[in-house]
Amino acid sequence: MFRILSLVLVLVAGPWALPAVAADYESKELADAGAQYKQDLLDKVPEAKRKPNLIARLRQDAADDYKAKRYSRAVDDLETAISYGADDGLVWLRLAQAQAADGSEDHVMAAAYNAYRKSADPTERGDALFTIGPEAMYPAGFETMVAQETLGAKLEGAIRPGHFRGVLTVVLKLFHIVAPHRSYFGQKDFQQTVVLRRRSRSSTWTSR
Repeated sequence: MFRILSLVLVLVAGPWALPAVAADYESKELADAGAQYKQDLLDKVPEAKRKPNLIARLRQDAADDYKAKRYSRAVDDLETAISYGADDGLVWLRLAQAQAADGSEDHVMAAAYNAYRKSADPTERGDALFTIGPEAMYPAGFETMVAQETLGAKLEGAIRPGHFRGVLTVVLKLFHIVAPHRSYFGQKDFQQTVVLRRRSRSSTWTSR
């Protein structure tokens, strides 16, 4: 399993990574919003009229619609699937992604949070967390940063104070979310490569 991120970083992980992120992010506000959103969708279709046998078809239709950039139709398909009883992490993640692509922001975070809490797949949970956005990565009152004081303050670090502190902090957060066994970094930025390598040698990072 591979994930390519904006730092040209590839993390190799697997289902065994889940315990590392199981309690990473909690939001009562989003939990309540997610529960209410689910209930609202269930209330659209009386239980006696639900058609669980159509869920697979609706999910496939949604995937086809999303690929064709018919995002609003994908949202309708997935909301109907949930109304019929679909309630796994992936259906909520696809719904959040379709809503975000469609510009329908009212329920994006609620759907993404449902995906985050319901999925057992670390990649899906990471995608859900990033769909929620900065609030999940940097909640109110966030103050803890990771720094490499010597090398990180020289060269580019002298021109861009705090840049490498931000790099190290977000990489450490990604490691906690995905819990990779191996990570691969592009080397376009030599100083960044050295800063990350030194940090990995002087910390408890488990990734090779």
